[in-house]
Amino acid sequence: MPDRTPRRSGRAFTLVELLVVIGIIAILIGVLLPALSKARDRSNTLKCQANLRQIVTAALNYAADNRGSLPYGWIYNKEKPDGTASSADAGASGYITWFGSVDKYMSKGQVDASLFWTSSTFYRGDTSRVFSQVFKCPSVGAGFDQMIHYYNHGVAMPHMKLERSKTPAGERVIGPAKTSDLFPENALFWDTPLFGGAFPRTANVWWPDDGNADSYICSYIDGGQLRDPTAPELRYRKPGNDPMANNPDFFLQPQNTIWWASDDALANGFAPSWNADFGGNTVYLYTIGGPRWRHNGNIGCNVAFADGSVRMLSLNKSRKVGSDLKAIDTEFKRSMIMIRWPGDKKNSGQNG
Repeated sequence: MPDRTPRRSGRAFTLVELLVVIGIIAILIGVLLPALSKARDRSNTLKCQANLRQIVTAALNYAADNRGSLPYGWIYNKEKPDGTASSADAGASGYITWFGSVDKYMSKGQVDASLFWTSSTFYRGDTSRVFSQVFKCPSVGAGFDQMIHYYNHGVAMPHMKLERSKTPAGERVIGPAKTSDLFPENALFWDTPLFGGAFPRTANVWWPDDGNADSYICSYIDGGQLRDPTAPELRYRKPGNDPMANNPDFFLQPQNTIWWASDDALANGFAPSWNADFGGNTVYLYTIGGPRWRHNGNIGCNVAFADGSVRMLSLNKSRKVGSDLKAIDTEFKRSMIMIRWPGDKKNSGQNG
């Protein structure tokens, strides 16, 4: 009888066909990966901006509950008039920070003050307190153990340890600014560089000074000029009449960029960047508290403003500014830091 069993005639891929398929897949991967990377970066940017929006909203809520005053940048929970701790046991009194005060409005059961982690004797920003995840920028990579990835306006929300020990007589900030002291375009919080050598419990990185980290908190802004000013014009301005507008120093004019360099601003062997997140233990002095351009291909810094808005400021790597042309132009202008002149009729009475 004839064999009626159906027969299948199969044909295998040739080596050439297989290579063609592999090549097509590789091309597709090459096309899709950049798009996926951009989508991830965009997502991180939006999450970071959402974080800052929650932070600035909480800070303004704090002000509404405290007669218009913003939170302190940093202050001992219990202190003497000279700004030192009220007792030798600083771990018992702890400290109050802007992020502690803001966290109170975002995390149930939290209070302003945080206790020192007394096991740490060097990096005195360490605490056993766990802060809201809102304080962590999603674009920050591994190797940075800080719990707080943003920085505050050190004049509107002063770090009192530094103010009381370093600021010249007659120009001393006596407390946080009021919301009436601010212009709508004042920057209050922004992305900031981090310290690769921080302990896992570190909340606020402190800059050590001969082993005594109490001496320097990381509030160096603009080369120290806002923290330790040589003239009040560096901090304050008048509506429509900025005293420094015609200053011969480019970086002191309110309409110009602050001396906050980008990662490659000090190239050509002059010095390492002043605005880089190093994987090791190095963060250069003038980078501390400054903006970190970590978004949009490392040319964008997310900033929260006094009017509650959040937007990304950019730098222009093709434009060098200043007399020595070592700084890169940015959208972060001095006018965004300078608050109302003390005694201005629209000012609440806070003096410098």
